[in-house]
Amino acid sequence: MCNGPTSSDCSVCQTVNINGTVTTYYKDMSATICNTTCPQGQLISSSVNNSCSVCDSGCIACSITSSNCTISACKGNFYFYSINSSCIATCPNNYYANTSTGLCTQCTAGCQICYGGGLTSCTQCQIVGNVSYYKIIDVFTCTTICPPGQYPYSLLLACQYCDSSCLTCSTSSTNCQTCNNVSGVPYY
Repeated sequence: MCNGPTSSDCSVCQTVNINGTVTTYYKDMSATICNTTCPQGQLISSSVNNSCSVCDSGCIACSITSSNCTISACKGNFYFYSINSSCIATCPNNYYANTSTGLCTQCTAGCQICYGGGLTSCTQCQIVGNVSYYKIIDVFTCTTICPPGQYPYSLLLACQYCDSSCLTCSTSSTNCQTCNNVSGVPYY
């Protein structure tokens, strides 16, 4: 159906059968022309016959549904999340925005929240199977054993400082394994 003087002034497109050859035309959402395919950034509408629908805002291209983005087809500052084939601006927990690949990449085992690959890019740690990982104080690293002067605090999955009287401790800040020498005063 056209609303203007030329064939490019279409408001509705249709399926045409000419001598047994069936051709389906789809209405471009941003134009008044009918084509046999939808342009990039659009897909064939599942709700309106002979029409295209716009892909989600982060997708350059999509298929089946508007939120089913095509891999490596995310707009700038969006990352492909393979779990639901979407392009998202912020990757969920256990994933980080990999700027070199354009993908939400899973954190290394042991990291719950990370900003890059490896155990040295972690901001929060987690339990994997039976193994607990603890975030070292003031360092973006998850470890299974806290460094000297720190002990593993299971509730936060983070290392905590030992009491100043302890050189090393375990299970709590005052459960000393070895004692410290503070300003020349030895502790026993």
